[in-house]
Amino acid sequence: MSRSDTKCRRAHQSAEDFLDVPEAPTYYPTEEEFSHPLEYLRKVRDEAAHYGICRIVPPASWAPPFALDKDKFSFKTRIQAVNELQSRESAAQSNDEFLK
Repeated sequence: MSRSDTKCRRAHQSAEDFLDVPEAPTYYPTEEEFSHPLEYLRKVRDEAAHYGICRIVPPASWAPPFALDKDKFSFKTRIQAVNELQSRESAAQSNDEFLK
């Protein structure tokens, strides 16, 4: 099948074609199972891979550690003058002046 055939076929699919998608599995591990999250992921991987995605709801008692140092973490913000965007010269106008 050529690439153009695939595009043509996709264009003719309706919304009803997508309603057959099976729901992704949701896992509710116990505290003991979730004490080693990566091991738990390995455990459910084969089943979840069939769907391409899964949802894992951690136990209510699970509190992930905060990974950033709050004292050292910062980021620069940029001020955008959104109200001035329409009043500035367009690229086309500046090119016209340049070409004169």
